[in-house]
Amino acid sequence: MDLALGEASFKGKLVMIPSQSSTYDQLPYTRYAFPQTHPDRLASIGMVYGLTPPDVRSCRVLEIGCGRGGNLIPMAEQLPGSEFVGVDLSRLQIEEAKAWALDLGFSNVDLRHMDVLDIDASFGKFDYIVCHGVFSWVPPRAQQAILRICRENLVPNGIATISYNTKPGWNYRGSLRDVMLFRASQFERPAEKLAEAKKLLELLATELKGEQLHEKLLLQEMEALKGKDDSYIYHEYLEECNSPFYFHEFTNQLSPFGLQYLGEADLSLPFGKANVHSLTDAFESLSASYLQLEQYSDFVTGRMFRQSLICHQEQVVSRNYDPNILQRFRLESLLEPCVLDETQGRGTQNQFEGTSDCSAHFRYKHTGKIVQLDFDNPLVEAAFHLLSEVGNGGCSFTWLFSEAVKRCASISRLSGSELQKLQSLEVVQSLQVALIRAALSGGLWLHTVPASHTLSVSAKPRASKIARSQAAAGERVTTLQHRSVELNALDRWLLCNLDGSNSIAQLVDLVREAMKGQHDSGATPATDPLEFLKSRLAYFVRQALLCS
Repeated sequence: MDLALGEASFKGKLVMIPSQSSTYDQLPYTRYAFPQTHPDRLASIGMVYGLTPPDVRSCRVLEIGCGRGGNLIPMAEQLPGSEFVGVDLSRLQIEEAKAWALDLGFSNVDLRHMDVLDIDASFGKFDYIVCHGVFSWVPPRAQQAILRICRENLVPNGIATISYNTKPGWNYRGSLRDVMLFRASQFERPAEKLAEAKKLLELLATELKGEQLHEKLLLQEMEALKGKDDSYIYHEYLEECNSPFYFHEFTNQLSPFGLQYLGEADLSLPFGKANVHSLTDAFESLSASYLQLEQYSDFVTGRMFRQSLICHQEQVVSRNYDPNILQRFRLESLLEPCVLDETQGRGTQNQFEGTSDCSAHFRYKHTGKIVQLDFDNPLVEAAFHLLSEVGNGGCSFTWLFSEAVKRCASISRLSGSELQKLQSLEVVQSLQVALIRAALSGGLWLHTVPASHTLSVSAKPRASKIARSQAAAGERVTTLQHRSVELNALDRWLLCNLDGSNSIAQLVDLVREAMKGQHDSGATPATDPLEFLKSRLAYFVRQALLCS
C-alpha cells in the first residue's frame, strides 16, 4: 500500500511529495485479503471488550492504503449492504482496483487516488477504518494524519485497526533489512535493487553457518522470507521508510487524538498462549497496568508485528471477558480432534468415541505453529467435536450446548437426575470458559453475521464472483470468509465454470473433457469424473468458495 510521503520545503512551506509512488507502480502489491481487518472481526472483538459496534451488514468502511483492492473489494461482495471507500497514492494500483470492481459489477465500492493528508470531513463518517501495512511505512506527518482521521472520521462507537512493525522483535528483522538496503543502495531501479538484494540473500544462505547468535538470527529471518512475493520483499525490506515502534510508543500517540487502545485483531492475552498465568501474575505484582503488561509481553515474546484495534476515549472498555457474550456470536472452530503420540510428540486425527478418563486434545495451525488445547470435561469435549463436524458454517452457543448435552446423554445413558445436573448453570459456565479460552488462543472465531457461503452443493453450483475472477487470473483466491487459498490449475479451471449455469451432469461432461488434456498439468484427478467433481465441490464448500 503506497502512502509513503517525502517532505520538502517550497517557498517556506512544508509540503508532502509522493517520492515513493513510482516503486509501488513498478512493483504493485499482490492482491491479498487480510481476515483480521474484516469489519466482522473488528466488531466481534469490540463486543468481547464490552463495546456496541455498528452493524456489520450495513456499515461504512474506509481503507487507508487499499492498493489494488485485494482486501477491500472482496468485502464488498461479502457485505453487499455496506459501503467501502479505499484510498491509495499509487495511481496504477488504484486504476487496477477500479477496473476490477467495475468488471465485477460492484457498485458499493469507491476507490480514490489521493494523499492521506487530503482525507477530511468531506469524506463523512465511517463505522470501521482499516490501515493495514501503512503506519510503519510512512513518515511521522502521515502517521499523525492517520490518527487524526481515526478521530475525526470514525463514528462514536466505531473501531479502527492499524498494523505496524513492533520492537524489540523487529530489531532482529531490521538487521536483515539493513544489509539488504546496503546492497540495494548501489542500484537505481527497484527491479535492480530487488534482484541484487535477493542475490545477497542467496550468498548469505550459502556462507553463514549459524555458529554465532547473530548468524542464527539472520538465517531465521531469511528462512521466513522463503515463498514471499517480490512485492512484499521490496516494500518490507527495501523501501526507505520502515519504522518499527515499541507498543508503548504507539499507544502514547493515541491520547492526544482522543483515542485509546482496544486490543489486537488476533484476540489474545498478553504473553500469548504459554505461561499466561504465571507471567501475568509476575508482572502484575509490579503493579503493571494492562498496557504495561502488553509491553512486557512484547519484551518477553519478541513480538515483531501488531494489528492493534483502537476506538474513541469516550468508549468504556471492559477486559473481564464476560462468558455470556458468547450468546451473541456465531461460533466457528479451527480446532481438529487428535490423539497424542507420546513417543513421537505429535497428534493424529481421532473420531469422538465417548467419554474417557484422559483429557481430549484438539489442535490447529496458527502462524505456522501447532497450537493444542486439552479438555477433561465430557460435555466440553462433545461440544468441540460438534464444532469440528459443523465446519465453517459455525453455530450458535444455544444450539451447541443443547446438542452437546444430547450427545453426552446418548453415549453415557444418563439418568434423569444426571441429565439435569449436566444442564446446570455450573456446566454451562464450564463450556463458556472453554470456548473463551479457545477464542483467546485463536482456535475459535467469533462472528457477528451469518455465513455468506453455502454449506451444501446445489443443483447448479455457483462460486463467488471474486473467486472466479481471481481463479481466471491465476491468483490466490479469496474465500467468502475473507481468507486466501492457493488452488492448482485444474481447481481454478473448475471454479471458473461454476457460474450457476451448469448442472452437475454438464459439469461432469466438462470435467471428462478436461481430463483428456491433463497430462501436462501436474494434477492427478480421480479416474471417475463424477467422483472427482464431488470431491472438488466438497472441498470448495469447506473453503467457503460457493454461494447459496
